[in-house]
Amino acid sequence: MIDPNQAPKSPLKQKEDQGGDPWRYRNSKASMPFEDQEKYRKVVEMAKQAGAKVDKILYPSTFGPNGELLGIAVACDIQAGETIMSVPCSYRVDQTTIFAS
Repeated sequence: MIDPNQAPKSPLKQKEDQGGDPWRYRNSKASMPFEDQEKYRKVVEMAKQAGAKVDKILYPSTFGPNGELLGIAVACDIQAGETIMSVPCSYRVDQTTIFAS
C-alpha cells in the first residue's frame, strides 16, 4: 500500500486540499488518527499475506466534513477499467460463504 505521506500529489489530492466535495474526496486530516491504529494496519498486512493487491489504495480513509464515513480511497489517478484492488476468491465474504461457515 502506498504511504499517504509519500504518494505523489494527484488531482484527487489537490481537490481534497482545495475543499472539494467532502463526501467525494478523502479527508486526510480526519484519516490520520485511524492510520495510526494497529487494527487497520493489520487488515492491510493480512490482505497482502493472502495475496491481495492493495498498492493503489489508502486504507483507512475517511470522508465527509468531519470524517464521518470510514472506507477506502484510491492513492493515485486511475484509468477506466483499471483494477484498483483485488482479493483472492478464497477470501470472499458473500451469502454462499456465510451459510457454508
